Amino acid sequence: MSERYTKIISIPDNLYLDGAPLLIEAGALLKDNKSGEVLAQLKMRNLYHSPLSACKVHIRAFDPSGAELEGVEAFSYLDLQEVYGAEFGQKTAIPMPDKTTRHIKVSVIQAVFQDGAVWKHPVTEWTALEISPVRLADRITDDELRKQYSIEVGGKTPYYPEMVGNLFVCACGAINRAWETTCYNCHRDFKTLTAALDENILRRKMTERLAQEQAERIEAEKAKKLELERQAEEQRIAKKRRKIGLIIGGIAAISITIVILITQVIIPANRYKEAEKLLAKEDYDGARAAFEALGDYKDATEQKESAIRLKESQATYDQAEKFLAAGDLGSAAISFYKAGDYEDAHDRSMELWSEIGTQSVVSLGFNHTVGLRENGTVVATGDNSVGSCNVSDWTDIVDMDAGFIWTVGLRKDGAVVATGSLYGGVYNVFDWTDIVAVDSGTWHTVGLCRDGTVVAAGDNDYGQCDVSD
Repeated sequence: MSERYTKIISIPDNLYLDGAPLLIEAGALLKDNKSGEVLAQLKMRNLYHSPLSACKVHIRAFDPSGAELEGVEAFSYLDLQEVYGAEFGQKTAIPMPDKTTRHIKVSVIQAVFQDGAVWKHPVTEWTALEISPVRLADRITDDELRKQYSIEVGGKTPYYPEMVGNLFVCACGAINRAWETTCYNCHRDFKTLTAALDENILRRKMTERLAQEQAERIEAEKAKKLELERQAEEQRIAKKRRKIGLIIGGIAAISITIVILITQVIIPANRYKEAEKLLAKEDYDGARAAFEALGDYKDATEQKESAIRLKESQATYDQAEKFLAAGDLGSAAISFYKAGDYEDAHDRSMELWSEIGTQSVVSLGFNHTVGLRENGTVVATGDNSVGSCNVSDWTDIVDMDAGFIWTVGLRKDGAVVATGSLYGGVYNVFDWTDIVAVDSGTWHTVGLCRDGTVVAAGDNDYGQCDVSD
């Protein structure tokens, strides 16, 4: 499937101007392969404590030689409700006046907030900051010392808090302006987070904590030892009493033992062997009834459940054979897979999926690439800011496609999995069943059902999901 848009260039990440209430996290120039139009797309973040209502950006444009072209004087983002820390803008395309534009410089010139505050600034080149949260483990390598730091500041601390220009990277990873007193995300005080990094104090408190934990372990071990000694004494007394009882009832016990041996060991053992023979002959109903009659003898309950499962798998396998005889390859592939480990069901399912031939081996999204391995697992690389590459736990995949900023996969059982941006419900596909092929558009996903009908999910502004008939 050809892509509608091609990325021309990316602008530097994390553009910032001292004192600005917004951060330009990323941006790119795109080419519309259908119209030839050049579009700018920006991702920004609100760094002000009041929700953002609107903002304006100025874009300077340049051709491949660096000569300046007509740019965008003031593009407005309106009707926003972006709270402190929220990202916005990545779904808005800004048309560039000149189709030969190949490089841009972006600056925010106005921001309006719901509390009435208005920030304005003349056109100025914004500077790229090296804002990349550093893992706390890279700075504090001692596991116990990191644990002590988390205890001191009250909560998880995956990142090292530090200042970058006039921005503060919190221990939770959120980016704040330096003069804000608390983090918008975890609501912890910046001074407390940085003051608690004093290694001397941390190490002293860690030593005290470890000593206390050691003392508590010793006390717990002493209590456990006393309890074991008490239990041993009780067992000694009980054993002595049992010996007396055995002497008195010895003859009766021998008689009862013989009866128990016959009724609870010899007879059940013979019946168990007969039940195993029925199971080997694939008489699953007979085997189930025989194991059920044995009650809790050995593993009779598990064997009964196994007979039930084998019967169900056999029925599913037989149904797959019927689908195959009727030429319905998609239904046969799904049914063989659902038969599980029964006979050669797995191999036959994979052979049919290969014969159906709808699988994508490699697929390209807007900023990520996805590959399907022969063993049914999936690999991905690229921009994972919205989770588009979270496919490492996918298995039994026979078809997949990379959407604009999401990924969908088709499993052997006809179900569909997805990850990435949920904009417009683009991958509300988790209740789809009996699917034999999947594909993605710019903001929607479609699936081909084994009965020849089609389902779709996502943005329907242009009727692209009207496939019910």
